[in-house]
Amino acid sequence: MPVGPLFSIQCEDVEGPVDILLPHVLCLADATELNPEDLQVVHVVGDSPELLPVTELTPSHAVTRFKKGSLFGAVGRTEKVLGISRNGLLTAFAAVNESDFSRLKVYIVSNTTIMHESLQKNEKGWNFAPCDYRTCELKPGAVYYLEGSITNGRDMSVSSSPQVC
Repeated sequence: MPVGPLFSIQCEDVEGPVDILLPHVLCLADATELNPEDLQVVHVVGDSPELLPVTELTPSHAVTRFKKGSLFGAVGRTEKVLGISRNGLLTAFAAVNESDFSRLKVYIVSNTTIMHESLQKNEKGWNFAPCDYRTCELKPGAVYYLEGSITNGRDMSVSSSPQVC
């Protein structure tokens, strides 16, 4: 199961193996809940994925060694990974230039820069602007609810916090 984003890494003139630090979204206070053996790094060349060992695990990154590659990302290897909470991002977008009513889109996603940037780019293209975001801890299998308020159908005050049902 993926526990972080997939990266395209292009290497020119690499001599010998190098360490690559791949961010993950697992909530690891001090990286003792899991061992490097509990995760692997998926390395995709063409249509062929291979799993590489994790040489070091930190609270924010999985480290592996490689020579040359293309797509890399951290994935869970053992069942212990299923019980670890994820670093999440709750982000809300309000419609821009709505004349009669307010519209709000809310996402709860992995807290990675690439996910945040992708959401902002997509919503801007659909005339939505960010109005609130919060980092949060997501528990696998939990169901969440959100609260917000709209006054007079127009004045929107968004203060969101995902709560477990």
